[in-house]
Amino acid sequence: MDFENADLSEDEKDAYNSINKLNFLGFKLDSTNQETYTIEKAKVASILKDERYIELGDFNMFGSKLSVKYIGDNDLADEFIVFGSSKEYGFGVLRVLGNKMSPAKLVRLAESMNKGKVDDTQLKGLMEFFK
Repeated sequence: MDFENADLSEDEKDAYNSINKLNFLGFKLDSTNQETYTIEKAKVASILKDERYIELGDFNMFGSKLSVKYIGDNDLADEFIVFGSSKEYGFGVLRVLGNKMSPAKLVRLAESMNKGKVDDTQLKGLMEFFK
């Protein structure tokens, strides 16, 4: 994502600058893998039910419902997990690693992305994976 020319608040800039690495795992659903999709999605959901993951909330972004969880405490997170699924396209898990990530500031950054404050053309390539 290109945030360099985005009109971000100081909190949103702090959130962006606290991110070091993103890992993405996607499962593309098609007519031949419905059963595997159901099994793999259940495995991910089971992992994310672990008590070490703190629920941050559910969000609608880019037309999809996403669940966001994190490991850490109320002030700082060690990692964030974003899980989204669609009966039409499949599911994806995004793992966000960084330094001194603030859950509240990262929520504001995600909201600014949803409001179109940043250039999301790079995400369109990721979304094409599911089509």
